[in-house]
Formats: sequence, structure tokens, C-alpha cells
Amino acid sequence: MIINNPKQFAIYREKSELLLKQICQYEDESKIPNEIINDYRQISDAIIEYEAAYHPLPGRVSTMISAELISY
Repeated sequence: MIINNPKQFAIYREKSELLLKQICQYEDESKIPNEIINDYRQISDAIIEYEAAYHPLPGRVSTMISAELISY
């Protein structure tokens, strides 16, 4: 999953917040459905990559940028 623009970024952030709310409703972590956990992980990873590429913090390198540099 790759985020390509700011609009997608906003949509995925909203989805991640909704999934996190669902996750927080479970008192026992082992009862959280794998589908919700997997969706949250995929979206979170995509958000982290987008932020690293377009809103970097010092010392953080995006794999999106690394892949682009290697292809040149």
C-alpha cells in the first residue's frame, strides 16, 4: 500500500483513527480480529512511509526515496 498524494494521506489517516477506535474497544488484545490488526498495520506502515518521504524527521529515511535514488 502506497500513499501517492496529500488527499490519500488524509483518507488513510482517518481510516487509521477509525481502526484504532475499534481496536481500543477490545479489553483483551487476543480477541481483536486479525483483519482489523492487519488493516491497521498496513495503513500505519503506509502513513509512516509517506511522512518519512514528505515530512521527514532528522535521521529518518523513507524507502520510497531510497528506491527512487537507486533507480536512477
